[in-house]
Amino acid sequence: MTASSSSLPNHARFLQQTRLGSYFWADSITLLRTALGKKLENNVQLILTSPPFPLNHKKSYGNLCGNGYQEWFSALAPVCANLLTPSGQVLRPYSPSMKQLFRHGRYNNGKRPSEHTISETGFLSRHKGSIPPNVFELEPMQPGRTVRLPNAFSLANTASNAGFKAPKDFKVKFSGEKDINALVRPDGTLDPSKGIPLDEASDWFTAVWENYDSADYFIKYRQKKGREWADEDLKALMIFLTKKSKPGGNPDISGFIKLRNISKLHTDTVGKPFETEILEELRKGKIIIVDLSQGDPAIQSLYSDSICRKIFSEAMGRFIENKPNNFFQFYFEEAHNLFPKKDDKDLSLIYNRLAKEGAKLNLGLIYATQEVSSISSNILKNTQNWFIAHLNNEEETREIKKYYDFEDFTDGLVRFSANSDKGFVRMKTYSNPFVVPVQIDRFLAGDKE
Repeated sequence: MTASSSSLPNHARFLQQTRLGSYFWADSITLLRTALGKKLENNVQLILTSPPFPLNHKKSYGNLCGNGYQEWFSALAPVCANLLTPSGQVLRPYSPSMKQLFRHGRYNNGKRPSEHTISETGFLSRHKGSIPPNVFELEPMQPGRTVRLPNAFSLANTASNAGFKAPKDFKVKFSGEKDINALVRPDGTLDPSKGIPLDEASDWFTAVWENYDSADYFIKYRQKKGREWADEDLKALMIFLTKKSKPGGNPDISGFIKLRNISKLHTDTVGKPFETEILEELRKGKIIIVDLSQGDPAIQSLYSDSICRKIFSEAMGRFIENKPNNFFQFYFEEAHNLFPKKDDKDLSLIYNRLAKEGAKLNLGLIYATQEVSSISSNILKNTQNWFIAHLNNEEETREIKKYYDFEDFTDGLVRFSANSDKGFVRMKTYSNPFVVPVQIDRFLAGDKE
């Protein structure tokens, strides 16, 4: 991966480049937030570091400690996570010896060479992985010990690591068996029934899947009940959460990383889906304006479709149950960017359904476009009222002629004068068999008349 010197941060230096890659001297967080980091997103298989430990007795090159270290590492973690491929790696799963420590709840506490004092319970919290060593071992350095190969593991298997921010003080509440709670926190202080943070809930289900085939609780449950503790849906969710297709195995699927690309559609500021909130306000008689003029066209289309489907589905349900529907009027600007294209006759598409079935549900549809020829014929055939001011070319006027007799006005529809034709439209309404020329005055909100 190469980068021009002009694209690097001021402090960064480009040192060397070979056919295998480039070597930079820079602050990693700052460098990876540039265009260079953007190019690397979802392309990195391994992040290899010299583990930056928060030593109280600093090395000659200096290091952060305490809260300063936590803040620095918290900023680095998501930057690295965005670079990884689905099987990429930053942290390693716990070693067998660490898992044994969790089971026994005992270890050599006290003062360390780093001058940290390790408490009696400080190592008993599961954090889903550890920083890997900064070297590869080709053979064991100690007899009987697992070879230290940096291994794949997610930074934290929570929605936040998929890019979703949880609402402030968000809690998860569910019944947790005492024996299962102890898998996560041996001291018995974890109680999901009282509500726990999202990361602790993630720890809980991760611990379940990690021990699902080996823990006595699950083995005895199968023997006693004749079925598994988790049904297929729950197992699928734990696989998705941990990225492990088998309990206790290594991550081998994308899992929750698949959600990263849609994290930009998420907000933590509301407690209900926006479609539901919009519908509730409409039922109260409010006017709702949804501005989708900016942003990704795919997101614009997704949001618009979702809103329309919610309103249509709810109105259809009320119609079937013989409940009254108040009148809703949809208005779409630049409709050719959203509506089905000319030859798309799929009646399951929401805009085709609105045009064809909306009237019986008290749903009206107004749309504005300069590209009539690009709109689905199902929508055009069900358009009852036309107000035509100016069209881009003769292809558009030929499309109009298929539905109503605008032939006498086609020359004027193509030729437009900003001086004389502003506000001049040709109007064809459902109640009038003729096309009528009409001059429309500009509406000003401040006018008293």
